[in-house]
Amino acid sequence: MNNVNGKTRIALALAVAAAWAFVGDVSRAQGPSNPTVAYHIDFGQDLNLMLNPNDPVAQHYAMWKTPIQYASLRSAPFIRITNDATSAMQMHSVRIDFGDPRFMFDSFAFFEQPDDGVATITSHSDMAFMGDMKPFLQVEFPQGLNPGDSFTFQVRIANTATGQLADYENSLWQKDFSMIGNRDDNGLVSVVYKDALGGVPTEFAMTPVRFFEYGLVNNLYGTDANGASGTSMVMQSMHDMTLIGSERFSQSAVVAEPSSLAMLAVAGVVCPYAAYRRRRRRAA
Repeated sequence: MNNVNGKTRIALALAVAAAWAFVGDVSRAQGPSNPTVAYHIDFGQDLNLMLNPNDPVAQHYAMWKTPIQYASLRSAPFIRITNDATSAMQMHSVRIDFGDPRFMFDSFAFFEQPDDGVATITSHSDMAFMGDMKPFLQVEFPQGLNPGDSFTFQVRIANTATGQLADYENSLWQKDFSMIGNRDDNGLVSVVYKDALGGVPTEFAMTPVRFFEYGLVNNLYGTDANGASGTSMVMQSMHDMTLIGSERFSQSAVVAEPSSLAMLAVAGVVCPYAAYRRRRRRAA
């Protein structure tokens, strides 16, 4: 009996050592304590201005557009998704749902693929104008979007109630000054991160959040309870006396600390052993 207990203790010690080795791998993979997953999404009707918002040359050329160019680009905004995580976790999917059933995502075009892989828009089977329209946009990163990397594309938005192209601010932000503060029919963003911590696949789904109400009178949106915030840059067009600019929406969340993962790893070893001991006592 003592020999059996001795073997069990040795096995438990080896298992706990292996668990702590796993914890060490997780800690090294996650880096500093309290790592975060975070991203930002830029929207704009001028790609060069969106990428270089403080460049006076980019501002000049963005403002000198004809009304027809302006209306066309506002129905087909440029969108840039960037992974800002301070952990090593990769972004694997981004979904944007319209909160208003009148609007649909239509054709799209890629402008910048990630440096470390590819991105796909899986919600649409074709890129034809007024073709495969959907009330949501699903972006996938099969190889993961690493921290610091971005994906840029352009997508057309249609208003099915009128059969016309839609303004991206009105469809995603519901830019109605009489309804400021009401986010119920704004676009909804859902982001999923994945990683292999210590060789164990993990998934972190951020809380889905709605875009902020877009008010031209307010340049900065406060952070809400789900870690979402936004900013806008608006300029007066010199050519056609309209407004032009770009918006940035961001969200961040804290992922599990290495210490929390450590407790889970050790519990996974100790709990089965404790159950085994209880069964042996009952049998005795």
